Amino acid sequence: MSFKVAARTVLELGAELISSDAVAIYELVKNAIDAESPDGVTIEFGITLRHNDFIDAVSRIDDVLAGGDKKEQSHAVAEIRDAIIAQFLPDAPAEGRQTMTAALESAGTLRQLRDGLRHSYRENNWIEFRDTGKGMSKDDLLNAYMVIGTPSRKRAVEAAVQSGLNETPFLGEKGVGRLSVMSLGSGLEVRTVTKGERRINVLHVDWSEFDDLTKLVDDILIAPPPDGAKPSAGLTRTRL
Repeated sequence: MSFKVAARTVLELGAELISSDAVAIYELVKNAIDAESPDGVTIEFGITLRHNDFIDAVSRIDDVLAGGDKKEQSHAVAEIRDAIIAQFLPDAPAEGRQTMTAALESAGTLRQLRDGLRHSYRENNWIEFRDTGKGMSKDDLLNAYMVIGTPSRKRAVEAAVQSGLNETPFLGEKGVGRLSVMSLGSGLEVRTVTKGERRINVLHVDWSEFDDLTKLVDDILIAPPPDGAKPSAGLTRTRL
């Protein structure tokens, strides 16, 4: 007999260990340094709609739907849609503004507006971290990155200390850095490549799946498929 872990525990663990967006960003930058990225890490933001405005819009749609007044719902579609579009950030990427506007304008009902908002928000609001460090192999993704609390770096740090090295090989050793991406967004895409492999490795994670009260961690299956041949033989990098 052994303990079973609810999938939701992963979300709660991340919320406890990663206390803010600043801490999450720090952890991801630290990972790039540990990967020995020679030119640091590049962070790019593509934000079309603030998260608070997105949550408020979904809540308003839900409130009107709960009211059950069909006539009110019909009039509310255009009103709420226009209010959302007016909240788009002025410096947002043009493609994001156009895509989200098109998704909202195609909605004829409040339910369609809510679905279009949720989908287009997720596709057009993102943060990308890029480094040119060692990258990860498929085995690294499966047996290290996808193991929360992995001891791989801690073992390397302990071995370095025991051997008398003045500097340890890694800044981090707790194995919880991947929870940082969970705190920054509901979806994750990892694209990474390392020496000795001919293909780019890709990992997709939908963190909302872990919010299902009926699921255990083992019920959520994630397989990192290879994406394609890498552009050059010596290329190493990671993009989140």
